[in-house]
Amino acid sequence: MCGAAPFPRHPRGPLRRSAILGLALLLGNAGAAAAEPDAPRPAALGGFTNSVGMRLVAIPAGEFTMGDKEWHYNQPHQVRITKPFHLGATLVTQKQYEAVMGKNPSSHKEGDPAVLPVDTISWNAAREFCAALNDLPEERGAGRTYRLPTEAEWEYACRAGTTTKYWYGNDRDTTKMNCIESKIGRPTPVDRHPANPWGLHDMHGNLYQPCIDAYDVEKFPHHLPADDPVRPEGTHRVFRGGAYGDVPRRCQAAFRGRNETMIGPQLARNYFGLRVACDVRPAP
Repeated sequence: MCGAAPFPRHPRGPLRRSAILGLALLLGNAGAAAAEPDAPRPAALGGFTNSVGMRLVAIPAGEFTMGDKEWHYNQPHQVRITKPFHLGATLVTQKQYEAVMGKNPSSHKEGDPAVLPVDTISWNAAREFCAALNDLPEERGAGRTYRLPTEAEWEYACRAGTTTKYWYGNDRDTTKMNCIESKIGRPTPVDRHPANPWGLHDMHGNLYQPCIDAYDVEKFPHHLPADDPVRPEGTHRVFRGGAYGDVPRRCQAAFRGRNETMIGPQLARNYFGLRVACDVRPAP
């Protein structure tokens, strides 16, 4: 309030106290707002809904800082995603998975399969689902090729233009993710928690999501090339995002653990889910 005239004295004490109280509240709110990171504006991104009802969001090419100083195995480094791609707006649901694969392997079936995410998915099963999607005549005809995202693509989409530990800020918030502190203890519907600025739900918590990359205990993401980095060869695979049984720290955008996420391709757990990426062939 630099340069502003002081409040005039008022003979009626309660009114003067009310004015001072109001000013204190105003300044307090302003200070709180300044302490919070700027909320990113939602991007006007396109996308499509495929033949089994999966909504995929168009993710633009771009550059971002991958990693976080907190994690020695994913230190901050610049990465360029040179080609646009599509990514599932939600985890694959049990109904969508069964429509493609003819079965539902989920351990958690209490609820509506149209909104509950499929769980107990191994890395191999996730790849098989993508291959089966690619065999659907409607998807082939549309020029769509489904796959798992690279680890860099996943973190780029999770951050959605933000630089904080979670897309909404640096502090954990159990209203925005399903983690152990949410005290739910099971997967939640795929649209229950708010989407990030690019329209993606459950990028923090609920179920781990497989990436195409191998997990190397000696070579971490910051050892890879800057453009479209990927490490396809290896026995263990990367899962990202955290899950309903994890502490919030493990649900951060940069987290890539050496236990839950260093998984052999055949291993399935009831906290593993699935989100697909897709490349769309341009129309002739």
